[in-house]
Amino acid sequence: MQDPIAPQEVIEGNDNQDTTEAPEKFIMKPADNNPKTPTNPLKEQLKPEAYTVESNANPVRDLVLHLSQCLGGTANIDLEQLDLTFAELCDKLKDPPEIGNKNGAYHVRGPFREGCPTRSDANITYSSLVVLDADSSLDPTTGEVTQGAPPPEFVHEILAKLDINHALHTTHSHSQPGKGNRFRVLIPAVAENGDELKGLISWIFHKLHSKGCWLADARENHVWSQPWYFPRLASEDSQYLFFIHDNGPVFNCQAALEWFAAESAETVAMAEEATKASLCRCPDSIYAQFDRVHGNPRWMLEVLSDNGYGLKSTSQINGEISYRLLSPHSSNGQAGVILFLAGDGTWRVYSHHGEEEQLSKDGEDVTTSDAWDLFRLFEHNDDEQQAILAWEEASDQRPVIKIRDGHIDSNLTAAVKGLATQTPTAVYQRAQSLCRVAHLEETSETQGCSIPSGTAHIVSLQRPGLTVALSEAIRWEKYKKNKWKPANPCPLVTGALLEAVVCGLEYPIWLESVKPRFLEPMGHCWQRLGMTRRPACMSKDDFRR
Repeated sequence: MQDPIAPQEVIEGNDNQDTTEAPEKFIMKPADNNPKTPTNPLKEQLKPEAYTVESNANPVRDLVLHLSQCLGGTANIDLEQLDLTFAELCDKLKDPPEIGNKNGAYHVRGPFREGCPTRSDANITYSSLVVLDADSSLDPTTGEVTQGAPPPEFVHEILAKLDINHALHTTHSHSQPGKGNRFRVLIPAVAENGDELKGLISWIFHKLHSKGCWLADARENHVWSQPWYFPRLASEDSQYLFFIHDNGPVFNCQAALEWFAAESAETVAMAEEATKASLCRCPDSIYAQFDRVHGNPRWMLEVLSDNGYGLKSTSQINGEISYRLLSPHSSNGQAGVILFLAGDGTWRVYSHHGEEEQLSKDGEDVTTSDAWDLFRLFEHNDDEQQAILAWEEASDQRPVIKIRDGHIDSNLTAAVKGLATQTPTAVYQRAQSLCRVAHLEETSETQGCSIPSGTAHIVSLQRPGLTVALSEAIRWEKYKKNKWKPANPCPLVTGALLEAVVCGLEYPIWLESVKPRFLEPMGHCWQRLGMTRRPACMSKDDFRR
């Protein structure tokens, strides 16, 4: 979707060359020099009666920011007012800071309520700054968030090309071992509440990502009363970088919020409709099993990327990050494919495109695809049966034995190993024979003793039973028509197993059988080795009759 109103058009070319009509230059001066309640300078500038205009001035550098600060660490929540211009804030940050611990003096994005000088979301009246905590990057191919932000010089360059006024400074953790690039971006822009802050942040990240700057959003960016440390250095050798762009127009908050409202209205409605109309997978189905393994942004973005879909930007749907991709079939150059977490907890792909788009579905009001749909469409040419067979084979964790003539010894050893490592164990060696554990299907009487249904007992294995056990524990394959294909257990191996018990092969040994002594003092018969369910309760007196 296009921006309905772009806050500022991007000007390519020389950053120092002004190729657009220069905005009116003015200084904003409050009519009342001692207001009781801090005014909102960026929004009050729309009221001409509150300010006078002077020529040859920079409207951004002279903006008065109303913030809060604390000279102690974050454990101290007592705040004091901090009123300064954007130029004064930049002067405060531009020189290399002192060496010290990370936890120290900090500032908060806005002023506190009168009589409430403590740090909490409820006490901050509005936000004068959008702060981007830059400590990680977003992989445009997989969507994976990794430690370390993009280079600060690159982020500054993109923001400057977008003509977004900002100050950027590195933080205490910058370039420390295992940390990578760490910095903060301070953007003078007013938000009246958390929803507006979310809208401004979303627009900024939308613009950054559309220019190939894959800085990852951080949770702290959205915390209303988040404490932001003033910069300090970890050691004398620590690097400190500072960049500033302050000759652009005042941030157009209204236009950014209108873009976000239009974006949210479309995507939220789409997400709700997609959740209602999309196919519900049975939890026990092969499709749901596949989605549990591969239904995540990393795998789905890799598949889309491998098939020509390019990640262009990110936003938020249902409180989670969503991804906008450009389809290789797009005719208008707009990123009309969205990967998002639907309300039912399933990651889905939504396509705006028409019939030429493989992700679009004819005859459906809502075009969404889950991970299984991507697997079927892109890896198996929309062949459902082929996709099912491929997934069954890929998800089968049983060991494989390939039946070859002349390899009866190695196949025999592999078969024993497969039976021995099966979980739960199904075949045991007892004395000189193989056995398995069975359960009584119904209550029986033995010598006047009532044995409840479900009680475990030992059954000697014969050739048919061993064949079944081998097929359950091992995948057998035989070479036919230039291809290895599924097969039944080798009858030669089955026969050899029954005869080779005395040869010292390492089967699981059956140590003891079920005896009445397994009864608990209260008379309950609990499950023991080989049992799969708890049998019915019975009294000790039943054994004594």
